[in-house]
Amino acid sequence: MKSYFKILAVSCMLLAVSAPLAQAVTFNSTGNPGDTVTTTVIIAASTFETLGYLDLNGTRMTTVEPASGNNSQTVGSEFGFSGPGSPSDNTVTPGDVAYHYYAVTNEGNASDNYTLYHVYSQYNGATGWVVEVWEGAGRIVTLEAGTSANEVRAVAEDAEKTFYYKIIVPSSVAQAPNGSYITITSTVEAAGTPVGQYTGGNALTYGGASTATDPVTDTTAAPLLTLTRTSTVDSPTAAAGYTGTIHDAVPGAVITFTLTYSNSGNASAESVILVDRVPVNTKLAHFNTTGTGSNVNLTAAQGNATGWTIKYSTLANPSKVYGNTADWSGGSGGTIGSLTTGSEEYPGGSATYATGDAPYGAAWIKWEKASIDPTDDNKTLTWGATIR
Repeated sequence: MKSYFKILAVSCMLLAVSAPLAQAVTFNSTGNPGDTVTTTVIIAASTFETLGYLDLNGTRMTTVEPASGNNSQTVGSEFGFSGPGSPSDNTVTPGDVAYHYYAVTNEGNASDNYTLYHVYSQYNGATGWVVEVWEGAGRIVTLEAGTSANEVRAVAEDAEKTFYYKIIVPSSVAQAPNGSYITITSTVEAAGTPVGQYTGGNALTYGGASTATDPVTDTTAAPLLTLTRTSTVDSPTAAAGYTGTIHDAVPGAVITFTLTYSNSGNASAESVILVDRVPVNTKLAHFNTTGTGSNVNLTAAQGNATGWTIKYSTLANPSKVYGNTADWSGGSGGTIGSLTTGSEEYPGGSATYATGDAPYGAAWIKWEKASIDPTDDNKTLTWGATIR
């Protein structure tokens, strides 16, 4: 005698994927938006600095200008930046596309070159994740796991440079198993000197950082369903005339299967379908029933799972797609039952289906549930088949 079972879980997590948004220039200090641009010449003109006076008789003398003429100063350069920001970590599922956005603002008074370093690494079974660096609508580079890539960006005075990472998570669960993750580390370095932030004699702040680093993590949160099955045999009772022991696998005995499932992952499993084959040389006997009836005392505990709908099929190979109704039948309402309290019995309080009951001839049975969350652990479903 052989029996078969199959559990199929489909998980879907929708992640908003849109074109990168333009970022506004964000100044880090109060002085930078109006700082004087480097090489600006500040002139103290001699014509605006005069000396006038009267002699002893009150006669106004000729106005005197400085003998040295004009006085001028050329404004020097000061460097530094604000940013690049610290976006939140992402929780992803296989097949997702995720983003991390960054912006660097030149807080100095001169153009500067910034070197951007990118490093990404894979952990806990993550393989084949694609990480790309983009600027606007253009892809700059595709990163290779475990290596560093760098590029130099020219950023004008008081301008902002933005970039972002596009992360393509493999659709294969083997490459993005539950709990797998990647890290991306971004480092920005300014080339110009002197660099740093300082407060001027006007109490305004100038300049910015010389280097900044930000790490982010993208972690897979996926469902991870496990399923085990045990069985208990209950032979016909002595009252029915059977003289053997109570758990003999003889014709007319009922095999009760207990299916135990758990979601040990970090995300809900959606559209879950559990399909079981009624073994050859048996007939469908019961769902979630215990106690005495139809000449057999069922000793296995009732299942404690809730929220499942139950259907059966007489076809040799019915569809295993969630929600399919064409290949599957049920009683009133199109289902054999819906386990909502954990105490319902099918069929109708009796231990087994009668020969004339339609489900008695089932070749397959299935349970469907919209969602199984990570707290839904060690839940059980029971059903039985009578040995012919």
